[in-house]
Amino acid sequence: MELVVSRMSIDKEFAFRDLANSHIDDLGEGVDGIFRTNVMDVSIGDFDAKFKMVTKTISRVNHSYRPNMLYIFDLPTFSLHLHAVRPIASGEELTISYVPPLTTSSERASLLQSRYAIPPCTLPCCTSSITDTFRTSLQTKSTDLQNRLTTLQTRIKRTIQTVLVTGSKNPNTPDELANIRKVYKNAQALIREMKKYGLEACEEYARVVYTAAWCIFALSLDPRDGLRMTDAKVKKFRVWAVRVLRVHFGEEGEIYKSLVDQNRMFGIV
Repeated sequence: MELVVSRMSIDKEFAFRDLANSHIDDLGEGVDGIFRTNVMDVSIGDFDAKFKMVTKTISRVNHSYRPNMLYIFDLPTFSLHLHAVRPIASGEELTISYVPPLTTSSERASLLQSRYAIPPCTLPCCTSSITDTFRTSLQTKSTDLQNRLTTLQTRIKRTIQTVLVTGSKNPNTPDELANIRKVYKNAQALIREMKKYGLEACEEYARVVYTAAWCIFALSLDPRDGLRMTDAKVKKFRVWAVRVLRVHFGEEGEIYKSLVDQNRMFGIV
């Protein structure tokens, strides 16, 4: 590792050696400790493996259990990009999560302590058993909603085609309408809970948003849906959903492209 760093340009070597080192006391003095403290796990393209990266700027971004940013590897530029996952106030510090957010508080605390020498958090969002239960069950809840959406998507696509071709005002049967409405309400409830716990940077958050976006479009095409949402509100939600998916999956992501294509069919850009 020392040899690799010594072959960097002078400015890059200086920037690397200037990064924090949390491992001086456990034989991590020098470049090895700096690397272990600042390395970031990234996914590249379709590779299943995780890659390691230390960056000049993003490695300096601090950790938060309620991060407002998400980092994504951009293959064309071979660099990490930071994306906001929620509105950020003027003067608010930009933060990311150093640890998998859906693990238990004890697991997160252990990793933060051992890798970054960050002491355990005492805030309720990190110590509450309710928080742990919600975080660890989130993946199951998200997957269940997506599975239910998959069974409805054929029906929703047919609904959209019916409206486009015939102009029908009642394209769903009462049972179909009830099922779509139930999935939509469950998705919205889960979105609210994830925002409450600051989990907008999770992939599961984006997938639940995707589920809600599909449902809200199908419901908005049927005057019996009971949502009473104006065209402007539907458009606002769908445009927001597209932004969420672009942040999490990039413009080449399949679910991002499917939602964009669906929006374009109805003139939503």
